Amino acid sequence: MNNSNSAKEIKFSKVQALVSIALLLVLYEPVMRMVRQGIQFHELWPFMVSFIVIAYVFWTAVRISILMIEGVPAIILTNETITITQKGYTLEWKDIVEMSLVTGGGKGRSYDLVIEVKEPWKYIGQIKNPLVRNYCWFTKDFFKPFCINLSIIEGDSHEIYDVVETCYHQHK
Repeated sequence: MNNSNSAKEIKFSKVQALVSIALLLVLYEPVMRMVRQGIQFHELWPFMVSFIVIAYVFWTAVRISILMIEGVPAIILTNETITITQKGYTLEWKDIVEMSLVTGGGKGRSYDLVIEVKEPWKYIGQIKNPLVRNYCWFTKDFFKPFCINLSIIEGDSHEIYDVVETCYHQHK
């Protein structure tokens, strides 16, 4: 964690970025094979759904890796706001209703920082990518749009949550 005069910066995990890049390189050929087979057999509907899901996962991994390489922090905490750079939005502390640490799915132990805000559209509208923005809006009742997986962040998940929660209580 980097501490400047008015902002605290929490960095992306370099290990997670390298794992994401390695995974992309390993999965490139099988995915391209699936693309060629989908086009060859003219089964466009299942192919398109699968391709969109895979493309979204790949784009998320690439985006996080690029942000990490550029030195962009994963979370920026100021006296007024929290910025989650993964999705590209900045939340004002005064608009946050609740914040929690939730155990993520999967076999490994991962945690998500979940934030609930008063006016979701005010912040979902900040997301520049229209596909991600619309996905967040349409699924906001099923999945929390203001959520970040803490496994992609450098440091212990509980310590990161404690830092964010402390800032929240100090500045709300």
